[in-house]
Amino acid sequence: MKKVVPLILLASISFSSLAKTDEECKAQAVAATSAITNIATGEIPSSAEMQEKAKQRLVEIEKNLSQGKYCKALQLAVSQS
Repeated sequence: MKKVVPLILLASISFSSLAKTDEECKAQAVAATSAITNIATGEIPSSAEMQEKAKQRLVEIEKNLSQGKYCKALQLAVSQS
């Protein structure tokens, strides 16, 4: 299962290379965020540390989305950190 999480995040990276406008960034950030949400909630099995990191990323992503910083939110959603 440890290999599943990086694969999901790696697949999300392709989203960022396709986004050209704020609306595209917004749509792709929301789509990429669903995988992070599944990690944070434990729906995708992962370590407690990875779940905590996912929760922290979700907070940052939501903050950027609410501020209209859609491409920044997308960047956070697909980052490997």
